Amino acid sequence: MRIERLIEQWREMGPVRWAEHRMGWLMEDGKPIVLEPWQRAALDAWWEHRETTRTLALSNCKKSGKTTCNAVLAAWRWLALPGEHFCCANDLDQAQGRQYQMIDEMCKRHPLLAGQVHSTRDRLTFGATGSTLTALAVDAAGTAGANHWTVSHTEAWGIIYEGGIRAWEELTPPPGQRDGFPALRIADSYAGWLGESETWHDLVDRGLAGERLPGDWPIYRLGGLLLFHMEGEEAQVACYRGTDLEREAYYADERASYRASAYTRMHLNRRTSGESQFVAIELFDALEDRACRPVTPGDKRPLWLAVDAGTKRDAAALVGCTWNDKAGRAELALVREWHPSVLAYLTAGLDLDETVGAEIMRLRKECSVREVRYDAWQMAAISTRLEKAGIRVVEMPQTAQRTEADQLLYDAITAGTLGTFHSPELRAAMTKAAGQETPRGYRLLKRSGDDLVVALSMAHYGAMMAHKGMQRIHSYSYIDDPPEPKPTTAGEIAALMNRRYQEAEAAAQRPHRW
Repeated sequence: MRIERLIEQWREMGPVRWAEHRMGWLMEDGKPIVLEPWQRAALDAWWEHRETTRTLALSNCKKSGKTTCNAVLAAWRWLALPGEHFCCANDLDQAQGRQYQMIDEMCKRHPLLAGQVHSTRDRLTFGATGSTLTALAVDAAGTAGANHWTVSHTEAWGIIYEGGIRAWEELTPPPGQRDGFPALRIADSYAGWLGESETWHDLVDRGLAGERLPGDWPIYRLGGLLLFHMEGEEAQVACYRGTDLEREAYYADERASYRASAYTRMHLNRRTSGESQFVAIELFDALEDRACRPVTPGDKRPLWLAVDAGTKRDAAALVGCTWNDKAGRAELALVREWHPSVLAYLTAGLDLDETVGAEIMRLRKECSVREVRYDAWQMAAISTRLEKAGIRVVEMPQTAQRTEADQLLYDAITAGTLGTFHSPELRAAMTKAAGQETPRGYRLLKRSGDDLVVALSMAHYGAMMAHKGMQRIHSYSYIDDPPEPKPTTAGEIAALMNRRYQEAEAAAQRPHRW
């Protein structure tokens, strides 16, 4: 059969019949896909209203097959409707979108398409028609003025930053029709965060305000918008791809593995603020180890300190961590906390120089202090004096680096890779600490009473980064074009580590390239 006639047949079949045809969407085993009932219902609804639908939104739980459904429709339109088609990443996925990768892999195993599709890193070209499918990063300027027939967005909850929002707006389906089909936007996602994922939430809310179509599935229509939306346990039962026993076991395991807010957002498709207790206190209690001990005068263990100074009238916290090579973990080594007296609170507040500053200077004389990290502007004057005394100080402002530190602490506590001694003060602070899931990781929320946890996060981060830096030094290959002589003495290693620290800190402060 001539390829032209085959394309005409695909166009007449529609996405469901094409996908399940022997020459349609072929799975890894070479057999056609068998669409889930909800996927078939959503695609059939689009096919029925194809002449008026300009946006199809698929809102469902994680692992229900949203992206596959999105990819099937995008692939069918690319093959059946010659023209320009896009798969657009969200703010957090600048590489090829998952739906684009799925289509690319399907073409490579397809007996006909493998010889008809030319594949590059970010573009698929169907040789029979010249139709293109391009993977786009979030770049509003690069997409402005595009005259496309399809644009696919996956995990649209991640469209939260200005670049992603502008790209979404620039890629609004253009007017006009071809062969009875208007341009189409396809978007799939589970719920995002309240106050952040507004682009996706506004789309879902607009669809839910429309007319529910007849039938068993929750499909809504409003103007040119068609929305499939399911949530809660109803969605889990109706859309899980497996048996009832497999479903129950899967969600029980996921509920135990995820934070409550994350489980609600991803597996129940319900919006959350992402805010919850930072970590279960039972997990923190399990870290206590008799082998861990506080630092004492003359202690030669390397000590990474961190200060959360708060405001002049709040408490000030100083926490230290060390690295245990034998155990292969960071360990708690110091916990100090100062509260202003009633008189001091009503007058000048806590004197940071006489408390935090004096304690750090004492530790410098009696122990092996490697660095001090801090996050408050109240420490600016003290940090200058510490630097003059020969102590390395590192500011950790409220940036992505702090989120990285908090996520690293959370991972260490949940994995049991942090050693601690018994500290009632730190334990009390941990019970008050709250965390929030953010697009870039799990973040400690700064609240009264959790100063020690914030300081622990920074101190642990300092010890971990230093350990990684030492690993890089000892594993560095000096065979190919060595940039500098191999360090041999302790002084040379320390100098190289300090230089690497400074380079890493400078890189962390540079604006994100996107």
